[in-house]
Amino acid sequence: MPLEFAKTFVITDSGLNRNSRRIVPTGMSVINFRKNPVMLYNHNRTGKYNESDKYKLPVGIWKNIRYEASKLRWLAEAYIDTDDNVGQRLYNKVKNGVIRACSIGARILAVSDDPKDMVPGQR
Repeated sequence: MPLEFAKTFVITDSGLNRNSRRIVPTGMSVINFRKNPVMLYNHNRTGKYNESDKYKLPVGIWKNIRYEASKLRWLAEAYIDTDDNVGQRLYNKVKNGVIRACSIGARILAVSDDPKDMVPGQR
């Protein structure tokens, strides 16, 4: 399986997402994720597969998952499996700047509406 380094992504930071929400990076745990850092396409977690679902298979792995305290963000390096057409196409789209972001698909364990935890614009 040829894994090709594609890019270092910001997994999450302290900024607002497109829904005006945020994850506080210091509260995020990656312990279980590091045990099996599989990269999924479109958040597929069902395990079901048929030919029409070819984009739902794991497409790579994340390496060097790390917290950058000076910028309050988590980073990880994307290594994409280019052994098939799907992986090669995704790799090319990342390298060409078409795909520039990723989504962590986090499981939220706690939520706060306390004004002291909010930043301007947050819902």
